[in-house]
Amino acid sequence: ALPAMAARFPQFVFCALDVEGGAPNEALAWQQVLAKPVARRESSRPVLRSGAKWPCLTLHRAPGLLPAEESFEDRDALAALKAKLVALEGSEFPLPRKAAPAPVPAPAGASGGGSGSGARASLGQLKRGATDLKAALGKASAAGAVLVVAWVQGGDGDAAGGTSVLGEVASVLGGYGAGVQGVVADVGASGANGALAAALKVTTMPTLHVYQGMKVVSAVKGADGLAAKLHKALGPLAAQAPAAAPAAPAAADPASGPSTSTSTGAADTAGEGAPGGPLTLWDPPTGKFARPGTKREFPGRGKGVYWPRMPCLRCGCPWWQGEDWDAQCMRCGWDCEADGYDDDSNPLPQFKAKYDAITAALRAGRTPEWKGKLSTTPAKGRSK
Repeated sequence: ALPAMAARFPQFVFCALDVEGGAPNEALAWQQVLAKPVARRESSRPVLRSGAKWPCLTLHRAPGLLPAEESFEDRDALAALKAKLVALEGSEFPLPRKAAPAPVPAPAGASGGGSGSGARASLGQLKRGATDLKAALGKASAAGAVLVVAWVQGGDGDAAGGTSVLGEVASVLGGYGAGVQGVVADVGASGANGALAAALKVTTMPTLHVYQGMKVVSAVKGADGLAAKLHKALGPLAAQAPAAAPAAPAAADPASGPSTSTSTGAADTAGEGAPGGPLTLWDPPTGKFARPGTKREFPGRGKGVYWPRMPCLRCGCPWWQGEDWDAQCMRCGWDCEADGYDDDSNPLPQFKAKYDAITAALRAGRTPEWKGKLSTTPAKGRSK
């Protein structure tokens, strides 16, 4: 809903803040809207200070931004915000004559290997790693479109015969209209992008991941023959035949995206959570179940409890055999009490890089691949 609202009101800036996305985000959220939960259970999460239910949307005015000018909460938050923006549009911030943002231009000199139509797609940008990827996937899924994520190094990736990689990708995607969306993920653009690339095992530049229905269905690696390989990957997937011109581009940096429900009854096999493989029992829950404390039945092992903030630092699994501190990892049997986390549930310095890579993958909806030995059935009587 927020991406659609951002497209409707281009004179306003829309941003999404993940309150669990890092210390600065968490500090700002506590300062502005959060309060401690009434329940004292370890699994309890912060609540809104007003006592209302999520979501929480705040309106800020430049240049000061803080404190928020107005907040909108509970089920009618979106409708209330829209009414406020309509009022502001009529009084202070009229809609510009040219409201639609211009497409991000493809790099100069990129002409070879395209679709042949001369049209180029607008490529969005991933800057916040898994957070932006999840938003882009939600937006594409809601539109019934295929999403192509172009992983590059240094903004434009490798070159082949003087042809810009991103220009080539934009030309190919431009022929598929609204059936295909594209975003660029520069590995070096941010630490979050680098962590996500490591979690997804992106090592060859450029690498194109083709997503359909929130999962990778094919990958194209290397600049040689990129256009032909991308056409081959997209051909059976595109929602429509190649058109003469692309549909109008949506906002390049979506503020948020809906979660989607996927089956958790996949094969109970470690190592199948790699990009491109089917969703497995080890992957994070989706939809309304994507919250800490969710429980899932693991055949032959009992119930696992989902704790994404403290994943196993041996295999990367977010599922634990119980809710107590002495619980072991559901997948490999590792004990977080022995090593890995301090008394405040933060990773020890020597595990920080691995922790960042694991949590980036979890935010993208996948548990990292692991090919080690599975744990045995948890002992009877263990908290579940």
